[in-house]
Amino acid sequence: FPACYQDEFPTGYLIRLSDINEYSSFGWLIYSDELSRKPQTPASQFRLLRQFEWTGYTNRHEYYIFSKLQPRYFIGRSLRFCPICFKGNAYYKNYWQLKVSTVCLDHNVWLHDCCSKCGLGIDFSKSKIYICQCGELYKDSEISCVSEEILSLQKFIDSVGMVRES
Repeated sequence: FPACYQDEFPTGYLIRLSDINEYSSFGWLIYSDELSRKPQTPASQFRLLRQFEWTGYTNRHEYYIFSKLQPRYFIGRSLRFCPICFKGNAYYKNYWQLKVSTVCLDHNVWLHDCCSKCGLGIDFSKSKIYICQCGELYKDSEISCVSEEILSLQKFIDSVGMVRES
């Protein structure tokens, strides 16, 4: 069980954990009598993961901020990723999962929320961390650069909401 990355989204961490351990799904890791009666949100997953020191979710300011956000601020039943970031470390970043985030500011490209080969979204329950169900590697997805106007808009949105720490 690896520790999370500094800015790793809880759902993405659970997928990565189940993928490393070759589980077919991460669902059984988080469902209990108490949790099965409630919808799974990033906040509930964060609270669960924070209970275990080995996850790395304890005492991190950024996770605390994201755990306080209502589910309506996140994109829903899918995950977003940057193909270029995935070439380095395949994990899903917190700020990519916000509805207002559409650009990877590290690489100035559009974020993806589906496979560029088959068009399937990244469904939480069936996902592997780095590969689509069709076999396409997410890191090999088509890359589209964004204009300076879009970059400026994303930077403004991030600075107003303080989504990313510099």
